Amino acid sequence: MDHQFSIDGNLTDEELAALTAVLNHAMAEAAAAQAAAAEPVSGADRVAERSRQLGLRERPSRSAWRASARGRYVA
Repeated sequence: MDHQFSIDGNLTDEELAALTAVLNHAMAEAAAAQAAAAEPVSGADRVAERSRQLGLRERPSRSAWRASARGRYVA
């Protein structure tokens, strides 16, 4: 994330506080994303995350016990 910008003029205290808060939040999000990308992810975690993204929730059924044993829903 290599963004450059400049500010012309004098900032009020409120504007400076708002700018500081926005930049602080952006840096924290970037650090969290970098830390999350650095940690190893198991295959089961990837399957569970992808299922959540697609909205594939485990649903009650006669074969739900299979899903609980495998960690994902199988029809």
